[in-house]
Amino acid sequence: MTRYKIKLAVFFFVLSITGCTKKDELKLPVTIHFKIEFRQPVAQWQYGQNQSISELFTVEACHIGIRGIRLEGKREAGGDVFFETDPRITQMNLILTDPMDPVSIISFDIPQGIYDYMKCDIFLSNIPSDELIRAYNIDYEKTGIIIKGKYEKVYWTDDDFDSGLNYSIPFILAIENTEIFNISFSPLYDKGKIAIEHGKEYIALLFLDLYHVFKSISTQTIENAEVSGNGPDQIIIISGEKNKNLYENLLFRLAQSSTVIIY
Repeated sequence: MTRYKIKLAVFFFVLSITGCTKKDELKLPVTIHFKIEFRQPVAQWQYGQNQSISELFTVEACHIGIRGIRLEGKREAGGDVFFETDPRITQMNLILTDPMDPVSIISFDIPQGIYDYMKCDIFLSNIPSDELIRAYNIDYEKTGIIIKGKYEKVYWTDDDFDSGLNYSIPFILAIENTEIFNISFSPLYDKGKIAIEHGKEYIALLFLDLYHVFKSISTQTIENAEVSGNGPDQIIIISGEKNKNLYENLLFRLAQSSTVIIY
């Protein structure tokens, strides 16, 4: 009987060690490299007043100010994950010019496990002023994202030719820094759960699908937009103050289409 009790005690001791090990494993950190890139708005299309014209927009640069990131994750086991960066430390200004070249935002560690979902909130900050912003009196202290590019005109008038306007006209989409982007994470190949394993490093790629953003605009909408400047200095400014309906449309689609792919 004594011998049986000793074996039983050893058996429970092994179980307790195993239980602690599994619990501790859920605390092991995994490094996530958070990056961002954009998709150029290029696609096939047909001429027509109400056709999608996203491919008539060429994005030359995205300038983004970030003051903080808040991440939330729910795991199957081991408890939920939540953290928010310190804006005094994570204040950053990012410039994206190549849709094939992701730009790093920040790297952080989270505990391994299987996540039912992950999401983040991105808080914007004002971006530094530059020559183009100053030239058209854009309030950079209230602007968190600037998307610069050109729009290829479809319809031309005699006034356009007389003014010396080129075949394309510059545009600026200026997004106010009071906006907060709430973005969900997805695995690379499906929309299911996200498995994060200790011993590996992952990339979380924030993807700005600018094709989706601009494809909702009809030729009539953009051709009738308010234009700033004169002659060859003309520019279409899309902001909370100028072309406001267009601004709200594009802002909604940017928030709707943005996603983070983790792999």
